[in-house]
Amino acid sequence: MLEQDIQEILFSEEQLKTRVAEIAREIERDYQGKEVMLISVLRGSFIFMADLCRAIDLPCTLDFMSVSSYGSGTTSSGQVQITKDLSGDISGKHILVVEDDPDINRLLCRILTDGGYDVRPAFSGSEAMLWAEKEGFDLVLLDIMLPQLSGMEVLRRLRRESQVPVIMLTARDSVMDKVSGLDSGADDYVTKPFAIEELLARIRAALRNQTGPGTGTCLSAGEVFMDVERHQVTVKGTPVELTKKEFDLLRHLLENKGRVLSREALLDAVWGFDFVGETNSVDVYIRFLRGKLDDAFGIKLIHTVRGVGYVIKED
Repeated sequence: MLEQDIQEILFSEEQLKTRVAEIAREIERDYQGKEVMLISVLRGSFIFMADLCRAIDLPCTLDFMSVSSYGSGTTSSGQVQITKDLSGDISGKHILVVEDDPDINRLLCRILTDGGYDVRPAFSGSEAMLWAEKEGFDLVLLDIMLPQLSGMEVLRRLRRESQVPVIMLTARDSVMDKVSGLDSGADDYVTKPFAIEELLARIRAALRNQTGPGTGTCLSAGEVFMDVERHQVTVKGTPVELTKKEFDLLRHLLENKGRVLSREALLDAVWGFDFVGETNSVDVYIRFLRGKLDDAFGIKLIHTVRGVGYVIKED
């Protein structure tokens, strides 16, 4: 009997069904009015993907790919090979790669092109700004140490005109460098040398979290008002300047007003499912938001539910 071979049940059937339903609701909310493509990596994810597909109340297409790094052995070779590629087309995302090292730039462009992305290389900060003015990009990979204009200055100039996702790519690994980049509007920060798989995961997460233009969505709680399309927040009629990550976090909390969200759920929604980092990132940005909203205007907007997470309540 199969039961005799099971030493321990980690998750019950009911727990799995509940979590699948939760993920389905999150997908429905994030992709409302759109057709969803689900990509299953064979073979381990097939059963889960079939359950998820049935649970999503949106038009869905399902595609499959298979990868291997083991070959005929039991130890990973470290080289991932695609043994079955997608049958559908997922290309079309336009990415600006800003990196002054020609070898790294070419490598990144080749990897992204092979991944189905449309890529534009730039080798200096000034060249990056020229392309940004001429073309619309879905994402920018931006090195900090650039000739002519630094990566930080390029980021600041981009943020004056656009909320395009920006991933900082740099050899500088100090906490203050990361905080400075994130506070200036960067969506993520990848340190060289980096794993290709991690970089691609962060790109997917940033694209997944991108706020599309023209949504016309307005959110509010008490005296806090958010205009998503214009990327503006006001409290008691006074404009409040937020970084992109602060804005995204506040937006997700407002969209789920009255619902307690765990740190892990906020990481998944705002930083992306593939985010690699510490869960105290949520606590840090909640503190930033409270300083700019609750403390600055004498309101109580963001509440802590001990041992669970955070919730926006209208007192």
